[in-house]
Amino acid sequence: MSTIYRWGWTPNNQDTTIARFFTLPTRTRRISAIVSRSRSRDTESRIEEALQYLNDVPGARVASVARAFGVPRSRLRYRLEGRQPKAGRPAANLKLSRPEEAALCRYIDRLDNMNLAVRPEFITDAANNILRERSGQADFVIGSKWTSRFLKRHGYFKKLQKKLHAERQAAEDLVRVTQYFQSLEKVVQEQGIPPEDIWNMDETGFRIGVGKDQ
Repeated sequence: MSTIYRWGWTPNNQDTTIARFFTLPTRTRRISAIVSRSRSRDTESRIEEALQYLNDVPGARVASVARAFGVPRSRLRYRLEGRQPKAGRPAANLKLSRPEEAALCRYIDRLDNMNLAVRPEFITDAANNILRERSGQADFVIGSKWTSRFLKRHGYFKKLQKKLHAERQAAEDLVRVTQYFQSLEKVVQEQGIPPEDIWNMDETGFRIGVGKDQ
């Protein structure tokens, strides 16, 4: 019966539990495979194997298991205490949680679907409102670079809008738009025009009975 040790480790009198595990005949082939695979894996994979071993052998000493599996003892102990690996935790520099960022993405998408211009300051204000609502502190705000990093992280990009002609821009004020729709409502009521006969046309015009390819 051969005994398999991990990377030059040899048991002493206080490591009888882990030594018995490595010398069990029924485990020899399994442990040999684990050793060969673990040498090419990263530290996190070896930690997972060490945790599994500690689960199988409750009486094993953490220090001996960490040394046998070639992992830092402190990291193994932290994992036993319930701490998650860094890959499974949100980044420390994220101001908003993942659900909060998902809600902000839905807000951006809703504005875009309504054909409303989504400006970076809108996103900044929305993120600050979320932070203030959660923390209850008026001075709890995101950093100056947070919005641009958020957009990059979620795959958004900026697109320049077409500039309006001076005449159009001057005409787009609340008073003129209100007067236009009041006049339109008056014509519709006077002429008895039903809603199904009202069409929205662009400035290309149309000719009755003529298709667009003619």
